[in-house]
Amino acid sequence: LEDNFNALAKRTWLQEGTVKIGDAIRGKRRVDEIANAILETLVTYLNAPVATLYVADDHFNLKLTSSYAASGVAEYIKIGEGLVGQAVKDRKIVTLTNLPDNYINVSSSIGRTKPANVVIIPLVHGNEIIGAIELGFLKALSQLELDLLENNKEAISIGVNATLNLKRI
Repeated sequence: LEDNFNALAKRTWLQEGTVKIGDAIRGKRRVDEIANAILETLVTYLNAPVATLYVADDHFNLKLTSSYAASGVAEYIKIGEGLVGQAVKDRKIVTLTNLPDNYINVSSSIGRTKPANVVIIPLVHGNEIIGAIELGFLKALSQLELDLLENNKEAISIGVNATLNLKRI
């Protein structure tokens, strides 16, 4: 009975997260608006204290479009360069632990610390690279949290792509 309850709780958590992500995507007409809504939703739902969202430009660079509590991050990243660029090139989610001391810090007015875990989610729709999301955590991510990101990366990609297409019209 307890196993059934735990399985139901996990399914409910995944479904609630998917609904929140869908709500963040729906109805947005500007790229910065959808990027901010996506990051705010992911940061809040997953308790990630630092995050960035990059969108591919016409020159195949990733341009910083939204950030949450991130300072000193790159404005542009070339596809294939650095961890974010490589994750996008490989089109695979990358999870990092044991980060070096010079990695970005999570800061507040009373202190600073480096993230314990970073996840990079490439945003790809069809064969087109749309962008990337990088989330920093103060704890290790559970498989359930990774499943939420994996299960929703395509919906996020489609939403950002639709907004980009509106911009081009």
